[in-house]
Amino acid sequence: GPLDADLAVLAGAMSELLAWRETETPTMMIEEALAAHNHVQSHTVTSGGSDLACELGWFDAAVFGLAREGAQSSSFNYAGGACDALGGPAGLPFIERFGIDRLMQSLTRQVRTQALGERFVGSVVLTPRAAVDLFEWLLGELSDQALIDASSVYRHAVGEVAASPLLTLRSCFDASGVAPLSADAFVAAPVELLSAGRLNCLTPSLYGSPKTGLPHVPVATQGWEVLAGTTALDQMIAGVPRGALVDRLSMGRPGANGDFSGVIKNSFAIRTGEVGVALAETMISGNVAQMLRDVSAVSAERIDSGAWVMPWLRVDGLHFS
Repeated sequence: GPLDADLAVLAGAMSELLAWRETETPTMMIEEALAAHNHVQSHTVTSGGSDLACELGWFDAAVFGLAREGAQSSSFNYAGGACDALGGPAGLPFIERFGIDRLMQSLTRQVRTQALGERFVGSVVLTPRAAVDLFEWLLGELSDQALIDASSVYRHAVGEVAASPLLTLRSCFDASGVAPLSADAFVAAPVELLSAGRLNCLTPSLYGSPKTGLPHVPVATQGWEVLAGTTALDQMIAGVPRGALVDRLSMGRPGANGDFSGVIKNSFAIRTGEVGVALAETMISGNVAQMLRDVSAVSAERIDSGAWVMPWLRVDGLHFS
């Protein structure tokens, strides 16, 4: 990535953000925002003989805040990520990065909320930010802790269809701000964990491998993508009879088998294919492993935050209350 940055470019990006907020989303209050350049050099040597040098450069951009009208306000939300160019001829405008514009526009519509009403079983359309939660849980199930304590639901699932055939999850360890090195000092080769829903491998570390008898698979600490689908986001929403467009899940840590119950925040009701009112105090319950199997649509649109490149996902069969 870029090893140097022009301070004027960073200040200009922030000025563009503030000007856009004033004209497009004046009720959105920016609590914190950031435009920054990072330059990191590292050198790791180990008793195993590895000698790994790394130099990274990247830009960060982030916005955190809420919308307010009089005494009423929305809940907080955040968008941000890493990229190789911020503004100028080489990069997208600040506001178009990482779904920041969508976030700010959504917050202005979330000041006034309505309760869901009766319980029902329906669908969720997860934004890329919310969809990351599912895959972070999956990555945890494929790694040391769940494998060593034998709680992983995927311990014996390698080679089997473990998720929707619409899902392919693979590494992008060359993403902005990402070093292709594992936490235990190995070069992480590219890996495709899910191929059209089929689980290809588990990812125990050098420590976890002899503990479990599984082959060691080095992975970087971040840098993953879910391949885009063929369904436009508007078409995906139009196909939902009843459910919610969800931008944030607050569900704590799911149970060992993936069961969870949590609040959906910064979310909108969907009825007969149309996005409606912002929701208040609405919960969903289900099973994360089952949600990955029940993905019924993957959007053609994606958001690249550096650590993750993610589409929107439609998942059916969730319990709303």
